Amino acid sequence: MRLFNLILKFVYFLLFNNFPILPFDFFELLLTKLSEKVIYTLGKESLMLFEILKSKIHMAKVTDANKEYDGSITIDENIARKADILPYERVLVSDIENGNRFETYVIYGKEGEICVNGAAANLVMVGDSLIIMSFVQTEDRNLPPKIIKVDEDNKIIA
Repeated sequence: MRLFNLILKFVYFLLFNNFPILPFDFFELLLTKLSEKVIYTLGKESLMLFEILKSKIHMAKVTDANKEYDGSITIDENIARKADILPYERVLVSDIENGNRFETYVIYGKEGEICVNGAAANLVMVGDSLIIMSFVQTEDRNLPPKIIKVDEDNKIIA
């Protein structure tokens, strides 16, 4: 807090040294009130965010790999919604068969559909099992992820 005030006083000094517009005491009071407001609003602990697993679709089977599409992964809309994954949300995809991992974004698709599009289509084969993960930045260290397990036909089983 003191360092913050010192830095702001120094900035004030540099900016208004030749042309003092406001009395320094007024500026100091303003800085104190602003810094108290910032600390009250943000809180000291809220400055630390953790990136944790928000949701996971486990054992999704690749139904198509389309290299000609611009990019993304097409996921059965019902599965994505149950996993709380939004359209255009960034996901990390891990191929269980070959160990390849890549990041892309989600678009909703038809029932049972898991299609890897664009350049990432070179990293998978139809029939491969995938783990699709999304993450969130949060202050909550204990936020439980939504884990959706699917069968060989991409039907939700848990």
